[in-house]
Amino acid sequence: MNELRIFEVVGASEPGPRCHLTLREPGLRWATGGLRVSAPPEVCPLAAGDQIALLPHSLEGDPLDDRDEIDLGRAPVVWRRVDVDVRSPGARLRHRYWSWVARLRQRAWEQSRDDAASGLAVAIGLGLRDALAPTHRSRLRSAGLGHLVAVSGMHVAVAGLWLLALLRRLAAIIGVSPRVATVIAWLPLWAYVGLVGAPASAVRAALMLMAIELSVVVG
Repeated sequence: MNELRIFEVVGASEPGPRCHLTLREPGLRWATGGLRVSAPPEVCPLAAGDQIALLPHSLEGDPLDDRDEIDLGRAPVVWRRVDVDVRSPGARLRHRYWSWVARLRQRAWEQSRDDAASGLAVAIGLGLRDALAPTHRSRLRSAGLGHLVAVSGMHVAVAGLWLLALLRRLAAIIGVSPRVATVIAWLPLWAYVGLVGAPASAVRAALMLMAIELSVVVG
């Protein structure tokens, strides 16, 4: 009998016709990258702290498939959830945040499946390209607008500047320093970065925006 291999979910799952996940070996919390897999849609939602068990040969993939993602098919894969280590407040908080992200993205995808307009909004706002039907994605690419549904630094910059403007106006109304409002804006900014899946381009844009705003804070 094949021995199961245990993996831990990184971040939040990405829903769609296939459930997309990033996995890593347990205990490698600070390791970069991970194993990208696609699984049956009912596997979603999963979040950081959840663990799954896979049969080793399900990870072999198709040698003719040049995608950087392994399709696990429907069998033989054994899925299971393992309770997050309740002894670690940091792990518990991290799991709650990523679980919220996974559930929100799952709900957004499910509610937009039969509505092209809603699917476009979800694809642009949350970076869920699978919310758009393949024909619609093809039309966007043909029109040179495919970048709209790929989360980039532009999305993060627009969200960050909008949050900053809103909080600064509120700060002026209630008499709080604009510097305090700038720092507070970083929290929802990073929450949005996680919500869209924390791609490298979004993380870089958030860091650059923070660096610019930090110059305002320190004068």
